[in-house]
Amino acid sequence: MECNLNKTIIFLNLRFSDFYSKNLFKRVKEEVNVRFVAVLDQQFENQIGEHIAPYLDEIYYIPSQPKDGFLAEFEIKPLRSILENELKITKNINIVCSDEFNLLNAGRLRREYGLAGHTDEELLLYRDKIKMKERLIQNGIRVPRFRLLQKRDAYKKIREEIGSVFIIKPLDSCGSHGIYPIHNENDFVQFGIKSGNYSGSFEVEEFIQGDLYHVDSLVKSNVIEFICANEYTCPNHDFTKGKVLGSIPLEENHPLCDRLIIFARKCLKTLGANNLVNHTELFVTKDNEIIFLEISARPPGGLLNLTHNINFGVNLMNEDFFMQSGIHLDIESDKYNKYAFFAIFPLQAGTIVKLNNPKVNSRVDVTWHVKEGDFIYQEYCSNIVNKAAHAIFYNDNKNTLREDFEKIKQHQSVEVT
Repeated sequence: MECNLNKTIIFLNLRFSDFYSKNLFKRVKEEVNVRFVAVLDQQFENQIGEHIAPYLDEIYYIPSQPKDGFLAEFEIKPLRSILENELKITKNINIVCSDEFNLLNAGRLRREYGLAGHTDEELLLYRDKIKMKERLIQNGIRVPRFRLLQKRDAYKKIREEIGSVFIIKPLDSCGSHGIYPIHNENDFVQFGIKSGNYSGSFEVEEFIQGDLYHVDSLVKSNVIEFICANEYTCPNHDFTKGKVLGSIPLEENHPLCDRLIIFARKCLKTLGANNLVNHTELFVTKDNEIIFLEISARPPGGLLNLTHNINFGVNLMNEDFFMQSGIHLDIESDKYNKYAFFAIFPLQAGTIVKLNNPKVNSRVDVTWHVKEGDFIYQEYCSNIVNKAAHAIFYNDNKNTLREDFEKIKQHQSVEVT
Protein backbone atom coordinates (compact mmCIF):
# COMPACT_ATOMS: atom_id res chain seq x y z
CA MET A 1 0.00 0.00 0.00
CA GLU A 2 1.28 3.47 -0.85
CA CYS A 3 2.03 5.84 2.00
CA ASN A 4 1.46 9.60 1.78
CA LEU A 5 4.60 10.43 -0.20
CA ASN A 6 4.99 12.91 -3.00
CA LYS A 7 7.79 10.86 -4.49
CA THR A 8 10.87 8.70 -4.00
CA ILE A 9 14.26 9.65 -5.39
CA ILE A 10 16.63 6.72 -6.02
CA PHE A 11 20.31 7.57 -6.47
CA LEU A 12 22.37 5.05 -8.45
CA ASN A 13 25.67 5.67 -6.75
CA LEU A 14 26.41 9.05 -5.20
CA ARG A 15 29.37 9.81 -7.43
CA PHE A 16 30.61 13.41 -7.08
CA SER A 17 28.00 13.94 -4.34
CA ASP A 18 30.51 15.96 -2.30
CA PHE A 19 29.80 18.77 -4.75
CA TYR A 20 26.08 19.07 -4.11
CA SER A 21 25.33 22.25 -2.17
CA LYS A 22 25.75 21.60 1.53
CA ASN A 23 22.11 22.47 2.23
CA LEU A 24 20.54 20.78 -0.82
CA PHE A 25 19.32 17.56 0.82
CA LYS A 26 18.23 19.38 3.97
CA ARG A 27 16.21 21.93 1.98
CA VAL A 28 14.56 19.29 -0.18
CA LYS A 29 13.55 17.29 2.90
CA GLU A 30 12.13 20.42 4.54
CA GLU A 31 10.08 21.50 1.52
CA VAL A 32 9.12 18.28 -0.28
CA ASN A 33 7.54 15.10 1.05
CA VAL A 34 10.23 12.88 -0.45
CA ARG A 35 11.94 9.59 0.32
CA PHE A 36 15.67 9.48 -0.49
CA VAL A 37 17.10 6.07 -1.41
CA ALA A 38 20.73 5.41 -2.32
CA VAL A 39 22.09 2.36 -4.14
CA LEU A 40 25.82 2.29 -3.49
CA ASP A 41 28.80 0.16 -4.32
CA GLN A 42 29.93 -1.78 -1.26
CA GLN A 43 33.37 -0.17 -1.35
CA PHE A 44 31.77 3.24 -0.63
CA GLU A 45 30.14 2.13 2.60
CA ASN A 46 30.56 4.75 5.36
CA GLN A 47 31.86 7.30 2.83
CA ILE A 48 28.70 9.36 2.41
CA GLY A 49 29.08 13.06 3.20
CA GLU A 50 27.51 14.53 6.34
CA HIS A 51 25.40 16.87 4.18
CA ILE A 52 23.71 13.78 2.69
CA ALA A 53 23.84 10.78 5.06
CA PRO A 54 21.31 12.02 7.69
CA TYR A 55 18.69 12.58 4.99
CA LEU A 56 18.81 9.15 3.35
CA ASP A 57 15.81 7.00 4.24
CA GLU A 58 17.26 3.78 2.83
CA ILE A 59 20.66 2.61 1.62
CA TYR A 60 21.23 -0.53 -0.44
CA TYR A 61 24.81 -1.74 -0.79
CA ILE A 62 25.51 -3.98 -3.76
CA PRO A 63 28.73 -4.84 -5.61
CA SER A 64 29.51 -3.44 -9.04
CA GLN A 65 31.06 -5.54 -11.78
CA PRO A 66 34.60 -4.37 -12.58
CA LYS A 67 35.95 -4.26 -16.11
CA ASP A 68 39.68 -4.74 -16.47
CA GLY A 69 40.11 -4.00 -12.76
CA PHE A 70 38.22 -0.70 -12.97
CA LEU A 71 34.88 0.13 -11.36
CA ALA A 72 31.99 -0.47 -13.69
CA GLU A 73 28.23 -0.81 -13.60
CA PHE A 74 25.88 -2.63 -11.26
CA GLU A 75 24.17 -5.81 -12.39
CA ILE A 76 20.65 -5.01 -13.58
CA LYS A 77 18.85 -7.81 -11.66
CA PRO A 78 19.46 -6.49 -8.11
CA LEU A 79 18.58 -3.00 -9.34
CA ARG A 80 15.23 -4.29 -10.60
CA SER A 81 14.57 -5.95 -7.23
CA ILE A 82 15.34 -2.73 -5.36
CA LEU A 83 13.11 -0.69 -7.66
CA GLU A 84 10.25 -3.17 -7.33
CA ASN A 85 10.53 -2.96 -3.53
CA GLU A 86 10.37 0.82 -3.70
CA LEU A 87 7.39 0.75 -6.07
CA LYS A 88 5.43 -0.96 -3.28
CA ILE A 89 5.84 2.24 -1.26
CA THR A 90 5.04 4.73 -4.01
CA LYS A 91 4.66 4.62 -7.78
CA ASN A 92 6.07 8.15 -8.10
CA ILE A 93 9.79 7.44 -8.45
CA ASN A 94 12.61 9.32 -10.12
CA ILE A 95 16.09 7.88 -10.64
CA VAL A 96 19.08 10.21 -10.32
CA CYS A 97 22.47 9.12 -11.65
CA SER A 98 25.63 11.15 -12.30
CA ASP A 99 27.83 8.05 -12.42
CA GLU A 100 29.14 7.42 -15.94
CA PHE A 101 29.12 3.66 -15.46
CA ASN A 102 25.48 3.47 -14.41
CA LEU A 103 23.85 5.98 -16.76
CA LEU A 104 22.57 3.19 -19.00
CA ASN A 105 21.30 1.20 -16.01
CA ALA A 106 19.35 4.26 -14.87
CA GLY A 107 17.96 4.70 -18.37
CA ARG A 108 17.06 1.04 -18.71
CA LEU A 109 15.12 1.04 -15.45
CA ARG A 110 13.25 4.17 -16.52
CA ARG A 111 12.32 2.53 -19.82
CA GLU A 112 11.34 -0.85 -18.36
CA TYR A 113 9.22 0.60 -15.54
CA GLY A 114 7.83 3.65 -17.32
CA LEU A 115 9.62 6.21 -15.15
CA ALA A 116 10.31 9.82 -16.10
CA GLY A 117 13.70 10.78 -17.52
CA HIS A 118 16.12 9.75 -20.23
CA THR A 119 16.10 6.09 -21.28
CA ASP A 120 19.09 3.91 -22.06
CA GLU A 121 18.26 4.18 -25.75
CA GLU A 122 18.54 7.97 -25.55
CA LEU A 123 21.69 7.92 -23.42
CA LEU A 124 23.55 5.37 -25.53
CA LEU A 125 24.78 8.16 -27.84
CA TYR A 126 26.71 9.57 -24.88
CA ARG A 127 28.22 6.25 -23.78
CA ASP A 128 29.09 4.43 -27.01
CA LYS A 129 32.04 6.29 -28.49
CA ILE A 130 31.39 4.94 -31.99
CA LYS A 131 27.69 5.77 -32.08
CA MET A 132 28.32 9.34 -30.91
CA LYS A 133 30.92 9.94 -33.62
CA GLU A 134 28.79 8.32 -36.32
CA ARG A 135 25.95 10.72 -35.50
CA LEU A 136 28.27 13.75 -35.52
CA ILE A 137 29.84 12.80 -38.86
CA GLN A 138 26.37 12.84 -40.41
CA ASN A 139 26.21 16.55 -39.60
CA GLY A 140 29.68 17.35 -40.93
CA ILE A 141 31.42 17.57 -37.56
CA ARG A 142 35.12 16.68 -37.60
CA VAL A 143 35.94 13.63 -35.49
CA PRO A 144 39.03 11.39 -35.42
CA ARG A 145 39.11 8.56 -37.95
CA PHE A 146 37.78 5.51 -36.14
CA ARG A 147 36.41 2.00 -36.43
CA LEU A 148 35.29 -0.86 -34.22
CA LEU A 149 38.18 -3.19 -33.42
CA GLN A 150 37.63 -6.76 -34.59
CA LYS A 151 39.63 -9.69 -33.24
CA ARG A 152 40.78 -10.61 -36.72
CA ASP A 153 42.11 -7.10 -37.48
CA ALA A 154 45.77 -6.97 -38.46
CA TYR A 155 48.10 -4.16 -37.43
CA LYS A 156 49.03 -3.23 -41.01
CA LYS A 157 45.39 -2.95 -42.07
CA ILE A 158 44.56 -0.65 -39.17
CA ARG A 159 47.65 1.45 -39.81
CA GLU A 160 46.67 1.92 -43.46
CA GLU A 161 43.11 2.85 -42.56
CA ILE A 162 43.57 4.97 -39.41
CA GLY A 163 47.17 6.23 -39.47
CA SER A 164 50.70 5.35 -38.40
CA VAL A 165 49.93 6.14 -34.74
CA PHE A 166 46.53 5.28 -33.30
CA ILE A 167 44.67 4.79 -30.04
CA ILE A 168 42.76 1.71 -28.89
CA LYS A 169 40.23 2.34 -26.15
CA PRO A 170 37.08 0.80 -24.66
CA LEU A 171 33.79 1.91 -26.16
CA ASP A 172 32.32 2.75 -22.77
CA SER A 173 35.05 3.59 -20.26
CA CYS A 174 36.14 6.92 -18.77
CA GLY A 175 39.01 8.38 -16.77
CA SER A 176 41.51 7.46 -19.52
CA HIS A 177 41.27 3.87 -18.32
CA GLY A 178 42.06 1.09 -20.75
CA ILE A 179 43.60 3.40 -23.36
CA TYR A 180 46.45 1.93 -25.41
CA PRO A 181 48.55 4.21 -27.65
CA ILE A 182 49.87 2.12 -30.56
CA HIS A 183 53.09 3.36 -32.18
CA ASN A 184 54.29 0.11 -33.74
CA GLU A 185 53.41 -3.54 -34.25
CA ASN A 186 54.91 -4.59 -30.93
CA ASP A 187 52.57 -2.19 -29.11
CA PHE A 188 49.67 -3.84 -30.93
CA VAL A 189 50.81 -7.31 -29.86
CA GLN A 190 51.19 -6.17 -26.24
CA PHE A 191 47.69 -4.69 -26.33
CA GLY A 192 46.34 -8.10 -27.36
CA ILE A 193 48.05 -9.71 -24.37
CA LYS A 194 47.02 -7.08 -21.81
CA SER A 195 43.41 -6.77 -22.97
CA GLY A 196 42.67 -10.49 -23.04
CA ASN A 197 40.51 -10.36 -19.91
CA TYR A 198 38.56 -7.26 -20.86
CA SER A 199 34.89 -8.11 -21.37
CA GLY A 200 33.87 -5.09 -23.42
CA SER A 201 34.47 -3.86 -26.96
CA PHE A 202 37.22 -1.58 -28.21
CA GLU A 203 37.46 1.06 -30.88
CA VAL A 204 40.48 2.15 -32.88
CA GLU A 205 40.85 5.90 -33.17
CA GLU A 206 43.18 8.27 -34.99
CA PHE A 207 45.84 9.77 -32.70
CA ILE A 208 45.31 13.53 -32.56
CA GLN A 209 48.32 15.70 -31.77
CA GLY A 210 47.06 18.86 -30.13
CA ASP A 211 45.89 20.66 -27.01
CA LEU A 212 42.81 19.42 -25.17
CA TYR A 213 39.90 21.63 -24.12
CA HIS A 214 36.48 20.96 -22.65
CA VAL A 215 33.15 22.73 -22.94
CA ASP A 216 30.67 22.16 -20.12
CA SER A 217 27.02 22.98 -20.60
CA LEU A 218 23.53 22.91 -19.13
CA VAL A 219 20.56 22.46 -21.49
CA LYS A 220 17.03 22.91 -20.11
CA SER A 221 13.88 22.77 -22.21
CA ASN A 222 15.98 22.99 -25.39
CA VAL A 223 17.72 26.17 -24.19
CA ILE A 224 21.44 26.25 -23.36
CA GLU A 225 21.33 28.03 -19.99
CA PHE A 226 25.04 27.73 -19.24
CA ILE A 227 28.10 26.98 -21.34
CA CYS A 228 31.81 27.60 -20.77
CA ALA A 229 35.07 26.75 -22.54
CA ASN A 230 38.04 25.51 -20.53
CA GLU A 231 41.68 24.59 -21.14
CA TYR A 232 43.35 21.43 -19.83
CA THR A 233 47.01 21.36 -18.85
CA CYS A 234 47.42 18.28 -21.05
CA PRO A 235 45.38 15.49 -22.67
CA ASN A 236 43.90 13.32 -19.91
CA HIS A 237 45.85 10.21 -20.85
CA ASP A 238 49.14 12.08 -20.33
CA PHE A 239 48.33 12.07 -16.61
CA THR A 240 49.09 8.34 -16.61
CA LYS A 241 52.52 9.21 -18.04
CA GLY A 242 53.36 11.54 -15.17
CA LYS A 243 51.93 14.90 -16.26
CA VAL A 244 49.87 17.18 -14.03
CA LEU A 245 46.21 17.36 -15.08
CA GLY A 246 44.27 20.54 -14.42
CA SER A 247 41.73 22.85 -16.00
CA ILE A 248 41.10 26.60 -16.11
CA PRO A 249 38.32 28.58 -17.84
CA LEU A 250 39.22 30.49 -20.98
CA GLU A 251 38.65 34.22 -20.90
CA GLU A 252 35.73 35.34 -23.07
CA ASN A 253 38.12 37.37 -25.25
CA HIS A 254 40.42 34.39 -25.82
CA PRO A 255 40.59 33.71 -29.58
CA LEU A 256 39.49 30.08 -29.07
CA CYS A 257 36.64 30.67 -26.64
CA ASP A 258 33.87 31.48 -29.12
CA ARG A 259 35.07 28.87 -31.63
CA LEU A 260 35.02 26.08 -29.05
CA ILE A 261 31.57 27.06 -27.78
CA ILE A 262 30.12 27.28 -31.30
CA PHE A 263 31.59 23.85 -32.11
CA ALA A 264 30.19 22.36 -28.87
CA ARG A 265 26.76 23.89 -29.51
CA LYS A 266 26.69 22.16 -32.89
CA CYS A 267 27.56 18.84 -31.21
CA LEU A 268 24.82 19.29 -28.61
CA LYS A 269 22.24 20.10 -31.27
CA THR A 270 23.28 17.15 -33.44
CA LEU A 271 23.02 14.72 -30.52
CA GLY A 272 19.69 16.18 -29.40
CA ALA A 273 20.94 17.12 -25.94
CA ASN A 274 18.08 18.36 -23.76
CA ASN A 275 17.54 18.51 -20.01
CA LEU A 276 21.12 17.39 -19.57
CA VAL A 277 24.42 18.53 -18.18
CA ASN A 278 27.11 17.68 -20.74
CA HIS A 279 30.90 17.54 -20.69
CA THR A 280 32.41 17.79 -24.19
CA GLU A 281 36.12 17.30 -24.89
CA LEU A 282 37.71 18.85 -27.98
CA PHE A 283 41.21 18.84 -29.45
CA VAL A 284 42.75 21.88 -31.13
CA THR A 285 45.60 20.96 -33.48
CA LYS A 286 48.71 22.99 -34.30
CA ASP A 287 46.86 24.02 -37.48
CA ASN A 288 44.08 25.45 -35.30
CA GLU A 289 41.57 22.79 -36.33
CA ILE A 290 38.97 21.77 -33.74
CA ILE A 291 38.34 18.01 -33.54
CA PHE A 292 35.70 16.32 -31.39
CA LEU A 293 36.98 13.76 -28.88
CA GLU A 294 33.99 12.69 -26.78
CA ILE A 295 30.94 13.84 -24.84
CA SER A 296 29.20 12.63 -21.68
CA ALA A 297 25.66 13.08 -20.38
CA ARG A 298 26.57 13.99 -16.82
CA PRO A 299 28.28 16.78 -14.88
CA PRO A 300 32.04 17.04 -15.45
CA GLY A 301 34.29 14.92 -13.29
CA GLY A 302 35.10 15.74 -9.70
CA LEU A 303 36.67 19.07 -8.91
CA LEU A 304 35.36 20.84 -12.00
CA ASN A 305 32.01 20.97 -10.22
CA LEU A 306 33.63 23.04 -7.47
CA THR A 307 35.65 25.34 -9.73
CA HIS A 308 32.63 26.05 -11.97
CA ASN A 309 30.73 27.03 -8.83
CA ILE A 310 33.56 29.37 -7.83
CA ASN A 311 34.14 30.88 -11.27
CA PHE A 312 30.58 31.11 -12.59
CA GLY A 313 28.26 30.73 -9.61
CA VAL A 314 26.62 27.64 -11.11
CA ASN A 315 26.41 24.28 -9.36
CA LEU A 316 26.06 21.71 -12.13
CA MET A 317 25.51 18.87 -9.66
CA ASN A 318 22.50 20.70 -8.23
CA GLU A 319 21.17 21.44 -11.71
CA ASP A 320 21.59 17.81 -12.74
CA PHE A 321 19.73 16.69 -9.61
CA PHE A 322 16.83 19.07 -10.26
CA MET A 323 16.40 17.91 -13.86
CA GLN A 324 16.54 14.20 -13.03
CA SER A 325 14.44 14.38 -9.86
CA GLY A 326 11.74 16.71 -11.14
CA ILE A 327 12.18 18.79 -7.97
CA HIS A 328 12.83 22.52 -8.35
CA LEU A 329 14.04 24.72 -5.49
CA ASP A 330 15.79 28.07 -5.46
CA ILE A 331 19.14 27.33 -3.82
CA GLU A 332 21.74 30.06 -4.04
CA SER A 333 25.23 29.07 -5.08
CA ASP A 334 28.04 29.71 -2.63
CA LYS A 335 29.69 33.13 -3.02
CA TYR A 336 33.46 33.06 -3.38
CA ASN A 337 34.42 36.39 -5.02
CA LYS A 338 37.52 34.68 -6.39
CA TYR A 339 38.67 32.74 -9.42
CA ALA A 340 39.95 29.19 -9.31
CA PHE A 341 41.37 26.21 -11.14
CA PHE A 342 41.96 22.63 -10.08
CA ALA A 343 44.84 20.22 -10.57
CA ILE A 344 45.47 16.58 -9.80
CA PHE A 345 49.01 15.33 -9.39
CA PRO A 346 50.18 11.97 -10.75
CA LEU A 347 51.59 9.03 -8.89
CA GLN A 348 54.95 7.47 -9.60
CA ALA A 349 55.80 3.81 -9.18
CA GLY A 350 58.10 3.11 -6.25
CA THR A 351 58.40 4.00 -2.57
CA ILE A 352 57.41 7.58 -1.81
CA VAL A 353 60.19 9.39 0.06
CA LYS A 354 58.98 12.99 -0.18
CA LEU A 355 55.80 14.99 -0.79
CA ASN A 356 56.16 18.41 -2.43
CA ASN A 357 53.51 21.11 -2.15
CA PRO A 358 53.12 23.42 -5.17
CA LYS A 359 55.02 26.71 -4.93
CA VAL A 360 52.66 29.34 -6.32
CA ASN A 361 51.48 32.88 -5.63
CA SER A 362 47.83 31.90 -5.31
CA ARG A 363 46.18 30.40 -2.27
CA VAL A 364 46.16 26.64 -2.66
CA ASP A 365 44.31 23.90 -0.78
CA VAL A 366 46.06 20.55 -1.23
CA THR A 367 44.60 17.17 -0.28
CA TRP A 368 47.09 14.30 -0.26
CA HIS A 369 46.04 10.75 -1.14
CA VAL A 370 49.39 9.18 -0.29
CA LYS A 371 52.03 9.55 2.40
CA GLU A 372 55.76 9.09 2.72
CA GLY A 373 56.66 5.41 2.87
CA ASP A 374 53.80 4.24 0.64
CA PHE A 375 54.77 1.81 -2.10
CA ILE A 376 53.02 2.43 -5.42
CA TYR A 377 52.71 -0.28 -8.06
CA GLN A 378 52.97 0.72 -11.71
CA GLU A 379 49.51 -0.72 -12.42
CA TYR A 380 48.04 1.73 -9.90
CA CYS A 381 49.18 4.64 -12.09
CA SER A 382 47.10 3.58 -15.10
CA ASN A 383 44.10 5.96 -14.81
CA ILE A 384 43.17 9.41 -13.54
CA VAL A 385 41.14 8.07 -10.63
CA ASN A 386 44.29 7.21 -8.66
CA LYS A 387 46.35 10.27 -7.80
CA ALA A 388 49.02 11.54 -5.43
CA ALA A 389 47.08 14.69 -4.53
CA HIS A 390 44.44 17.10 -5.72
CA ALA A 391 44.43 20.85 -5.24
CA ILE A 392 42.29 23.94 -5.74
CA PHE A 393 44.08 27.21 -6.53
CA TYR A 394 42.31 30.50 -5.70
CA ASN A 395 43.08 34.11 -6.58
CA ASP A 396 41.17 37.34 -7.10
CA ASN A 397 43.64 38.22 -9.87
CA LYS A 398 43.06 36.23 -13.06
CA ASN A 399 46.51 37.00 -14.46
CA THR A 400 48.29 35.66 -11.38
CA LEU A 401 46.06 32.60 -11.41
CA ARG A 402 46.90 31.94 -15.07
CA GLU A 403 50.63 32.26 -14.31
CA ASP A 404 50.27 29.65 -11.57
CA PHE A 405 48.32 27.41 -13.96
CA GLU A 406 51.30 27.44 -16.31
CA LYS A 407 53.74 26.94 -13.43
CA ILE A 408 52.13 23.82 -11.96
CA LYS A 409 52.35 21.97 -15.27
CA GLN A 410 55.96 21.14 -14.36
CA HIS A 411 55.37 20.44 -10.67
CA GLN A 412 56.60 17.11 -9.27
CA SER A 413 54.43 16.30 -6.28
CA VAL A 414 56.11 13.08 -5.14
CA GLU A 415 59.66 11.77 -5.10
CA VAL A 416 60.22 8.02 -5.10
CA THR A 417 63.01 5.48 -4.87
